[in-house]
Amino acid sequence: MRLFFVLVLAVVLTGFVSGLGVTPGRVTIDFSPNLKKSFEVEVIASPGTELSVSATGELGKYITLSSQVLKFREGESSKKFSYEINLPANLNSGNHEGNIIFLKKAEEERDGTIQATLAVATQIRVFVPYSGKEISSGLYVNQLEDGRKVQFIVQVSSIGKYDVASVRANIDVFNRLGEKVASINTGEVSLQDKKSRELTAVWEPKVPVGKYLAVATVIYDGETKRLEKEFSVGEHVLELQEVRADNFRLGEIVKFEMLVENKWNQKIDDVHLETKVFDDNREVLSHFKSSEESIGPLSKKVFTSFWDTAGFKVGRYKTEVEIDYGGNNSVRKDLEFDVRENELRVIGLGYVISESEKESNRIVFVLVVGIILLVLINLAWFLWIRKKLKAKAEK
Repeated sequence: MRLFFVLVLAVVLTGFVSGLGVTPGRVTIDFSPNLKKSFEVEVIASPGTELSVSATGELGKYITLSSQVLKFREGESSKKFSYEINLPANLNSGNHEGNIIFLKKAEEERDGTIQATLAVATQIRVFVPYSGKEISSGLYVNQLEDGRKVQFIVQVSSIGKYDVASVRANIDVFNRLGEKVASINTGEVSLQDKKSRELTAVWEPKVPVGKYLAVATVIYDGETKRLEKEFSVGEHVLELQEVRADNFRLGEIVKFEMLVENKWNQKIDDVHLETKVFDDNREVLSHFKSSEESIGPLSKKVFTSFWDTAGFKVGRYKTEVEIDYGGNNSVRKDLEFDVRENELRVIGLGYVISESEKESNRIVFVLVVGIILLVLINLAWFLWIRKKLKAKAEK
């Protein structure tokens, strides 16, 4: 049995190594005039692979690669690769991005089949602060209590030079005919430099089942921003019920299994999960997805995805799991990952079993069995002594 497990594990690892990957997937830096800085990434590929390397995107012309070809010798499955960015004296306010792409070209096999072209990329993002007051924002819609309530969440972040004294949002809801059916207001918050907050409002819909459009007007210190999001009322309810990451090891690629329940009485197609891990400023540190699946009516399904934890440290990370389905619909769940060396706990949705917990469970099991054996031995010893004493008394 143990030999079988080792063979299965070897096959799985062989399939994994035969892929192509790069870590970290993104680095973010603040703009500084004429900044010159070097970075290093780790590229994973099959032994014997040859990759072409190129820089693209808006910042591509400012990136100098250490080489335009990356070769893996036999026995090598990972290599370090470095690049340098030389920023100009000026860039416009906002985010600017460049990509370093590692490409394995298509090859023709002996049987005439063509292997698919594989490519991975690492991204560098440069943020240039706005000179005055400015915010970035996003609109999310969640169904609560099996669709009886709708929660609107407006995420706002200060990306300007100065703090924002007042931020609030008004959300109008329109039906398919363009008629306004509801208007909701959020509370009001202030924003410090490079900080993020959430504005929330809950709506109890008394409208027919169907699709609706939420239009949010974000009002901040006399300025406005418009956000839109299509959502459904009373249909296609999906719920994230469980998250597992067995054999968690910080610094390695972790396999996640997430259980989703379809509470609708019809099959839902094109379902996939997207997980985002944030830093304290709500910047995305990692973003990983599951494959697309279908979930039968009133049934459950496990979705698998992988998180590369290289570069992460022990600590707590705000996390968002979004269940996307049917093209334009989504359900979001906000969680928190409590990351340790050999353990991952999920706050907000039960917990994830870790290797240390498994070991603890094994120890408890052994102790319980040991105690039971001691009780049985003592009982047998007691009965034997009593039998001896009774025999002596009869003599």
